[in-house]
Amino acid sequence: MALLIDFIPIIVFYAAYNIPVADVPPIFVATAAAIPASVIQVFAYRLRFGHYRKMHLFILVMIVVFGGATLLLQDKRFIMLKPTVVNWLLALIVVGSQLLRKPLLRFLLDEMKGAASLGNLPAAVITRVNLLFGLSFFVVGAINLYVATNYAESVWVRFRTFGIPLLDMLLMLPLVFYLAHELRAVDSEQKG
Repeated sequence: MALLIDFIPIIVFYAAYNIPVADVPPIFVATAAAIPASVIQVFAYRLRFGHYRKMHLFILVMIVVFGGATLLLQDKRFIMLKPTVVNWLLALIVVGSQLLRKPLLRFLLDEMKGAASLGNLPAAVITRVNLLFGLSFFVVGAINLYVATNYAESVWVRFRTFGIPLLDMLLMLPLVFYLAHELRAVDSEQKG
Protein backbone atom coordinates (compact mmCIF):
# COMPACT_ATOMS: atom_id res chain seq x y z
CA MET A 1 0.00 0.00 0.00
CA ALA A 2 2.82 2.43 0.87
CA LEU A 3 4.45 1.83 -2.53
CA LEU A 4 1.18 2.60 -4.32
CA ILE A 5 0.82 5.81 -2.33
CA ASP A 6 4.41 6.73 -3.25
CA PHE A 7 3.53 6.60 -6.94
CA ILE A 8 0.23 8.55 -6.86
CA PRO A 9 1.66 11.84 -8.21
CA ILE A 10 3.66 10.28 -11.05
CA ILE A 11 0.78 8.01 -12.11
CA VAL A 12 -1.57 11.00 -12.18
CA PHE A 13 1.06 13.11 -14.00
CA TYR A 14 1.51 10.48 -16.72
CA ALA A 15 -2.21 9.79 -17.09
CA ALA A 16 -3.05 13.49 -17.30
CA TYR A 17 -0.28 14.06 -19.84
CA ASN A 18 -1.93 11.51 -22.10
CA ILE A 19 -5.45 12.97 -21.83
CA PRO A 20 -5.93 15.56 -24.57
CA VAL A 21 -7.39 18.89 -23.44
CA ALA A 22 -8.28 21.41 -26.14
CA ASP A 23 -5.83 24.31 -26.45
CA VAL A 24 -3.79 23.30 -23.37
CA PRO A 25 -0.35 21.72 -23.83
CA PRO A 26 -0.22 18.28 -22.18
CA ILE A 27 2.68 19.22 -19.89
CA PHE A 28 0.55 21.92 -18.26
CA VAL A 29 -2.41 19.56 -17.84
CA ALA A 30 -0.10 16.98 -16.25
CA THR A 31 1.51 19.55 -13.97
CA ALA A 32 -1.86 20.92 -12.87
CA ALA A 33 -2.97 17.38 -12.04
CA ALA A 34 0.24 16.43 -10.20
CA ILE A 35 -0.06 19.22 -7.62
CA PRO A 36 -3.36 18.05 -6.05
CA ALA A 37 -2.21 14.44 -6.51
CA SER A 38 0.77 15.22 -4.27
CA VAL A 39 -1.57 16.69 -1.66
CA ILE A 40 -3.67 13.52 -1.86
CA GLN A 41 -0.49 11.45 -1.48
CA VAL A 42 0.47 13.25 1.74
CA PHE A 43 -2.95 12.82 3.31
CA ALA A 44 -3.50 9.26 2.03
CA TYR A 45 -0.28 8.20 3.70
CA ARG A 46 -1.29 10.00 6.90
CA LEU A 47 -4.71 8.32 6.92
CA ARG A 48 -3.29 4.87 6.22
CA PHE A 49 -0.19 4.92 8.46
CA GLY A 50 -0.99 7.55 11.09
CA HIS A 51 1.87 9.94 10.38
CA TYR A 52 3.29 12.12 7.65
CA ARG A 53 6.25 10.95 5.66
CA LYS A 54 8.92 13.65 5.42
CA MET A 55 9.82 12.72 1.86
CA HIS A 56 6.21 13.18 0.75
CA LEU A 57 6.13 16.62 2.37
CA PHE A 58 9.42 17.55 0.69
CA ILE A 59 8.13 16.40 -2.71
CA LEU A 60 4.87 18.29 -2.14
CA VAL A 61 6.77 21.51 -1.52
CA MET A 62 8.90 20.91 -4.62
CA ILE A 63 5.91 20.14 -6.85
CA VAL A 64 4.07 23.22 -5.60
CA VAL A 65 7.12 25.43 -6.22
CA PHE A 66 8.20 23.98 -9.58
CA GLY A 67 4.71 23.07 -10.76
CA GLY A 68 3.42 26.47 -9.71
CA ALA A 69 6.25 28.21 -11.58
CA THR A 70 5.52 26.05 -14.64
CA LEU A 71 1.86 27.00 -14.65
CA LEU A 72 2.25 30.67 -13.71
CA LEU A 73 5.03 31.36 -16.19
CA GLN A 74 3.78 28.85 -18.78
CA ASP A 75 7.31 27.44 -18.96
CA LYS A 76 7.70 23.66 -18.92
CA ARG A 77 11.38 23.85 -18.00
CA PHE A 78 10.53 24.26 -14.32
CA ILE A 79 8.65 20.97 -14.01
CA MET A 80 11.19 19.22 -16.22
CA LEU A 81 14.05 20.33 -13.97
CA LYS A 82 12.26 19.44 -10.71
CA PRO A 83 13.64 15.86 -10.61
CA THR A 84 17.16 17.22 -11.06
CA VAL A 85 16.77 19.76 -8.28
CA VAL A 86 15.13 17.21 -5.95
CA ASN A 87 17.82 14.59 -6.56
CA TRP A 88 20.68 17.09 -6.25
CA LEU A 89 19.23 18.46 -3.00
CA LEU A 90 18.98 14.91 -1.68
CA ALA A 91 22.57 14.26 -2.77
CA LEU A 92 23.66 17.43 -0.98
CA ILE A 93 21.81 16.42 2.19
CA VAL A 94 23.27 12.90 2.17
CA VAL A 95 26.86 13.99 1.46
CA GLY A 96 26.52 16.97 3.80
CA SER A 97 25.40 14.66 6.59
CA GLN A 98 28.59 12.69 6.04
CA LEU A 99 30.73 15.83 6.20
CA LEU A 100 29.01 16.74 9.47
CA ARG A 101 29.92 13.25 10.73
CA LYS A 102 26.25 12.40 11.17
CA PRO A 103 25.63 10.10 8.18
CA LEU A 104 22.01 10.19 7.13
CA LEU A 105 22.23 6.49 6.39
CA ARG A 106 23.14 5.71 10.01
CA PHE A 107 20.10 7.72 11.16
CA LEU A 108 17.82 5.95 8.67
CA LEU A 109 19.12 2.52 9.60
CA ASP A 110 18.84 3.21 13.33
CA GLU A 111 15.22 4.32 12.86
CA MET A 112 14.19 1.04 11.23
CA LYS A 113 12.16 -1.21 13.49
CA GLY A 114 13.52 -4.66 14.18
CA ALA A 115 16.94 -3.81 12.81
CA ALA A 116 19.04 -4.22 15.93
CA SER A 117 22.25 -5.22 14.15
CA LEU A 118 22.24 -2.26 11.78
CA GLY A 119 23.74 0.02 14.39
CA ASN A 120 26.71 -2.33 14.63
CA LEU A 121 27.88 -1.75 11.07
CA PRO A 122 31.43 -0.40 10.93
CA ALA A 123 31.75 3.34 10.34
CA ALA A 124 33.67 2.70 7.09
CA VAL A 125 30.73 0.73 5.68
CA ILE A 126 28.25 3.43 6.66
CA THR A 127 30.49 6.09 5.11
CA ARG A 128 30.93 4.14 1.88
CA VAL A 129 27.23 3.41 1.46
CA ASN A 130 26.21 6.94 2.49
CA LEU A 131 28.50 8.48 -0.15
CA LEU A 132 27.37 6.01 -2.82
CA PHE A 133 23.77 6.78 -1.88
CA GLY A 134 24.49 10.50 -2.41
CA LEU A 135 26.28 9.76 -5.69
CA SER A 136 23.27 7.83 -6.96
CA PHE A 137 21.03 10.86 -6.33
CA PHE A 138 23.50 13.05 -8.20
CA VAL A 139 23.63 10.64 -11.17
CA VAL A 140 19.84 10.44 -11.46
CA GLY A 141 19.60 14.24 -11.35
CA ALA A 142 22.30 14.60 -14.01
CA ILE A 143 20.63 12.09 -16.31
CA ASN A 144 17.29 13.87 -15.89
CA LEU A 145 18.96 17.17 -16.78
CA TYR A 146 20.44 15.60 -19.91
CA VAL A 147 17.14 14.08 -21.02
CA ALA A 148 15.14 17.24 -20.18
CA THR A 149 17.46 19.48 -22.21
CA ASN A 150 18.25 17.19 -25.15
CA TYR A 151 15.06 15.28 -25.93
CA ALA A 152 11.46 16.02 -26.80
CA GLU A 153 9.00 16.67 -24.00
CA SER A 154 7.17 13.39 -24.62
CA VAL A 155 10.45 11.46 -24.28
CA TRP A 156 11.18 13.26 -21.01
CA VAL A 157 7.68 12.43 -19.68
CA ARG A 158 8.23 8.73 -20.38
CA PHE A 159 11.71 8.93 -18.87
CA ARG A 160 10.33 10.68 -15.76
CA THR A 161 7.54 8.15 -15.39
CA PHE A 162 9.42 4.93 -16.10
CA GLY A 163 13.13 5.69 -16.42
CA ILE A 164 13.76 7.50 -13.13
CA PRO A 165 12.10 4.84 -10.94
CA LEU A 166 13.99 2.14 -12.86
CA LEU A 167 17.27 4.05 -12.49
CA ASP A 168 16.62 4.52 -8.77
CA MET A 169 16.07 0.80 -8.39
CA LEU A 170 19.13 -0.16 -10.47
CA LEU A 171 21.37 2.20 -8.50
CA MET A 172 20.00 1.18 -5.09
CA LEU A 173 20.03 -2.60 -5.57
CA PRO A 174 23.83 -2.95 -5.36
CA LEU A 175 23.81 -0.84 -2.19
CA VAL A 176 21.13 -3.05 -0.65
CA PHE A 177 23.08 -6.22 -1.53
CA TYR A 178 26.28 -4.70 -0.15
CA LEU A 179 24.53 -3.73 3.09
CA ALA A 180 23.04 -7.23 3.37
CA HIS A 181 26.52 -8.72 2.90
CA GLU A 182 27.97 -6.46 5.59
CA LEU A 183 25.09 -7.22 7.95
CA ARG A 184 25.73 -10.95 7.56
CA ALA A 185 29.41 -10.34 8.36
CA VAL A 186 28.49 -8.37 11.51
CA ASP A 187 26.01 -11.07 12.59
CA SER A 188 28.65 -13.78 12.04
CA GLU A 189 31.20 -11.87 14.14
CA GLN A 190 28.68 -11.41 16.96
CA LYS A 191 27.70 -15.09 16.96
CA GLY A 192 31.31 -16.33 16.61
